[in-house]
Amino acid sequence: VFIEHRATAIVVEVLTLLRTLAVVEEGAPRAVGCAPAGDPYVIPTLAVATVLAGEGFDVTNLGPETPMLSLSLAIERVQPALVWISSSTATGADAISAGVESVVQVAQGVGAAVAVGGRWYEGGSYRLPAEIFQCRLTAELAAFARGLQTAAVALDAAKGAGGDRADG
Repeated sequence: VFIEHRATAIVVEVLTLLRTLAVVEEGAPRAVGCAPAGDPYVIPTLAVATVLAGEGFDVTNLGPETPMLSLSLAIERVQPALVWISSSTATGADAISAGVESVVQVAQGVGAAVAVGGRWYEGGSYRLPAEIFQCRLTAELAAFARGLQTAAVALDAAKGAGGDRADG
């Protein structure tokens, strides 16, 4: 137990340090996420937060053991472009399955995409709503996040050029 706890502490320190190196510009897209109730692991959701900060997102990590209702409230408050849920346990995956529809509904209400991943989802045994991007690797999440940013820039450019006009 000593070695595992010490290793966890070292990884948390390194991820926290890496996050401080990320440059997040004013007006950056926001992201909010967590590990669900029943999932006590700190590292996976902190790793996701670090990756997203590295992609230029203004990140709010709610940490482990977060009820889906709390995530929904955070989505309403933060107004993110991206919501993530990371699950490393069967109990956490069950909590996601039970509450994910309400999270997706709230996320859609603010225009946010939802991504779910983690060790428990690697086997693909859970069925998730089609609106959810399922990540198996943080590299997939990073690519998804870059795609969201590219789409947002293109949409802003189209609006600025009059691309949203009906007369065309």
